[in-house]
Amino acid sequence: MMKKTAAAIFIGLLVLSLAGCAWNIQDRTADMGRSQASFKERDAPQDGTRRQGSEQSRQPQASFQEPAGDGRQPGGISPEKAQEEEGTYRLQIIIGDQSFSAKLYENETARALIKTFPVTLEMSEMNRNEKYYYFSQEFPANPSVPEKINAGDLMLYGGDCLVLFYESFTTSYSYTPVGYLEDPTGLAQAVGNAEIQVSFQTG
Repeated sequence: MMKKTAAAIFIGLLVLSLAGCAWNIQDRTADMGRSQASFKERDAPQDGTRRQGSEQSRQPQASFQEPAGDGRQPGGISPEKAQEEEGTYRLQIIIGDQSFSAKLYENETARALIKTFPVTLEMSEMNRNEKYYYFSQEFPANPSVPEKINAGDLMLYGGDCLVLFYESFTTSYSYTPVGYLEDPTGLAQAVGNAEIQVSFQTG
């Protein structure tokens, strides 16, 4: 009888011991879970952004490039090319009591303009370097940006504006060369700084 009682007590103690171990393991597992959660919370960035090295798409920055080109108008011709097309058209430009001999280029613009001569035009002043007149009709134009405007140059601006330059300067505007005064000496004094009548005669 005493042996059975001792065996029962031993078994009871063993059961209690195993139950204690199980509870201890569960508590440690719970503690580890709480520790890992706390670690993750400390490691996470506070501003809600992803840490460096995370998957983020970065679009390449596009670079702007200036278009290539020399600034000339499409189909334009250079003053050098116009010089090569110099023809035999002769023109007398009469301002007051002074007459200036001019030579026209052999191009469509000059051929179209010369059909309107002889003519006397009331030419307006601009920029203290040119006189201009707008026709009521359009002429063939082949504009380019000249390297330099020379006193005595006769050019077409757009398709209907005849320009007589009496001073030399550089420009970024496009013109179609028409002709030039062979000797522009005294031209600036003859035209002055106001509107003036200019006669164009062939021959």
